[in-house]
Amino acid sequence: AAKELIEADLETANDRINTIRYYMGFIIHFVESLASENELKREKEKINVSEEMNKFLEDFSGITRRNETTLSLTINPENISIYIHRADFASMILNLFTNALKAVQKLPEGVKRKMKITITKDSKNFKVKFSDNGHGIKPINREKIFRVFYTTNKQGTGLGLPIIREMLEDYGGKIELSENSELEEGATFHITIPLEELKK
Repeated sequence: AAKELIEADLETANDRINTIRYYMGFIIHFVESLASENELKREKEKINVSEEMNKFLEDFSGITRRNETTLSLTINPENISIYIHRADFASMILNLFTNALKAVQKLPEGVKRKMKITITKDSKNFKVKFSDNGHGIKPINREKIFRVFYTTNKQGTGLGLPIIREMLEDYGGKIELSENSELEEGATFHITIPLEELKK
């Protein structure tokens, strides 16, 4: 029993370390965005999307497992590579993941908790669709969620989605909340970035 408790504590600590590591990338982006371009120039990196996402799923498998949440990932085509600031990519995925996790955690016992990520690329755009089957976002709050400091969560900052939207706008992209979730209930966010902005 003691061994099991120690293993559980280690898993929890590892989850927190991974969360902190991802959030550091998020914070770095925020700080860098405040600096002038002349004082600080960031270089884009070539990101293999499948490798990056599989690493993310592995790091957070403990969190989803303990929250009894199923997270499915589809990437089409499988060999997508883009040039992007690594902190920007991590911030985008982590923010959507943490928001979805908070949403499904509120579901009653016995209800299956689900998240779904679909990443695609066509001739013009790189697209990310992130869905959960939580309680969703009320129509009256749909625009408010992109306002700085607005949050419906007591422990939230109200900074995540506004920063993500601002970051995407720097790439000529956008984030939108779908009127209907693809998972019966919940929320579905759509991210679109022009491929022209994801080149070296």
